[in-house]
Amino acid sequence: MCTLEVSLRPFIQSIEKAGVDHDNNAYDNHYFENALVIDDKKKTVLVGRAEVSATFASWKELGKFKIQASNESFSGSADIIRYAARQALEFESGKNMTFDVVQYWRRDGDCYLIEVERYHEI
Repeated sequence: MCTLEVSLRPFIQSIEKAGVDHDNNAYDNHYFENALVIDDKKKTVLVGRAEVSATFASWKELGKFKIQASNESFSGSADIIRYAARQALEFESGKNMTFDVVQYWRRDGDCYLIEVERYHEI
């Protein structure tokens, strides 16, 4: 594992745990208050944690989910880490979703939070 992956992996695992635990508040708290989330397919931009939370609230109906990541890459610096991956989400309701994701995680004290996320549902 590269140093950037070692630094970021606990926060990625924390997001995965939030999905398994069905804890949307914990999931939302991985985003900066003024985060940007860009949906390339729908050509929409969410601004701020409140909009991100409202959009992902519909996932609550789908139940707990697991994230299976592949083709992961880590680049950048200790202050801002670029994480890219293909993420397959499997919900307990039986729904599956797959995304190509690029996230920019910025250091915030002792942790990292997502500042910008771009995704494209496949």
